[in-house]
Amino acid sequence: TKILFIQGIHNFSLREQFVSDVKEATGLEVVYFPYLYGLMDTDKQLELIGKVNAHIASGDSRYIILAHSFGGILAYCLEEKTYEKVEQIITFGAPHQVQFAWFKDTLSKLPYRTEVDVPLQKSCGFYFDFTVPFFFTRHPHAKSHTNHIGSHTSVPNRKKFFRKLILGHI
Repeated sequence: TKILFIQGIHNFSLREQFVSDVKEATGLEVVYFPYLYGLMDTDKQLELIGKVNAHIASGDSRYIILAHSFGGILAYCLEEKTYEKVEQIITFGAPHQVQFAWFKDTLSKLPYRTEVDVPLQKSCGFYFDFTVPFFFTRHPHAKSHTNHIGSHTSVPNRKKFFRKLILGHI
């Protein structure tokens, strides 16, 4: 099993640290496409979705998708056959329940779905998160929805957080 990390927008400098922390916390290989995109960059978002689909389709590995922020939205935009190789989707700080008109417009341009055939789906948020408050982070079909100390990009004991989140203790 490999972890495929899908990053959100902004906080580019933290992405490499997230990937490093996940690798150290779990001992698993982490696949990551360092791709910069913005909220309204639908073409770039679709390119990233295409890269993820192609990567998963090209190998024999099973995957855990770990997705932060808007990456959580993109994790639910993959081709249906891609999910056959995905054991878990774990999103943290993802705006699944945001209802603002401008956000719905962005989602309408993506193949975002609320139902995918993946055995385990988890979503979580953070206390004190003003970027994407906890009550917006629950994916409708996630089997767990938890809240953790921290904020959108700042998680105390990040390695411990990833270990618990990915290895099934949450």
